[in-house]
Amino acid sequence: MAQRVVHRRRTRCRRRPFMLHLYTALAEKEHRQISERIRAELAARKQRGEKLGIHEMPAMRLRPVTWPR
Repeated sequence: MAQRVVHRRRTRCRRRPFMLHLYTALAEKEHRQISERIRAELAARKQRGEKLGIHEMPAMRLRPVTWPR
C-alpha cells in the first residue's frame, strides 16, 4: 500500500512542470487574444470618429468633513 502512494506521488511530481507549462501557454494565448480584440475595437471606434478616453471631468461636489464629537 505504501509503495502505491509513493508511485502516485512521483507521477504527480513529474506531471507538474508539464502542466505549469501548459497553463502558461494557455494564459499567454488568452492574453494575446484579449489584446487583439481591444486593439481592433479601439481601431474601429477611431475609424468611426469617436473620441476615446475621458472627455469631461464630472463636477465634484466637495463637502467639508465634519467629525463627530
